[in-house]
Amino acid sequence: MEHIAITIREMGYHLEEFERTGDIMSYQNNYEVVLKEGEEQILLTARAKMSVEEFGTYYGKIYERIAREHLAVNGVTMAIYHDQEFDPAYSDIELAVGITDRERADLVMPGRLCASTVHKGPYSGLPDAYGAVVAWINAGGYKMDGMPYEIYVKTQFDKLPPEEWVTEIYFPVKK
Repeated sequence: MEHIAITIREMGYHLEEFERTGDIMSYQNNYEVVLKEGEEQILLTARAKMSVEEFGTYYGKIYERIAREHLAVNGVTMAIYHDQEFDPAYSDIELAVGITDRERADLVMPGRLCASTVHKGPYSGLPDAYGAVVAWINAGGYKMDGMPYEIYVKTQFDKLPPEEWVTEIYFPVKK
């Protein structure tokens, strides 16, 4: 019910903005998209066809492995999206936790040029941020050069309300 209430509240904000401006996409103007070098990531991962509701189960498996193998984490928690079209009910998603030991990683994701933005707020607003990045890529003459990913900077696990969550979004690109 909390998630539904947040979604309804956000839809109300979008409708108010549309009535005020007449621009149905104006919510995307709230995002500053920048071109930057994404950092190399040393990761333990779990990849599966899953729903977003299953994230906890798969992250749990990663953290069980970290504890079992006595690995040191580096503070990065992220998701990589492998499908062309995202479906929150069932998509090819690779969840990842950053570790310090390169030799024991499942994946070393190289640093690469990315179109990036920061989303502040609940995850239900992420499609707005994704839309802003895709529009920026298209307008700038860039092309996708890899799978988009999110890094979760501040989350519910920091004991923060959804309005204070911070998610960095990265789309690898090339000219």
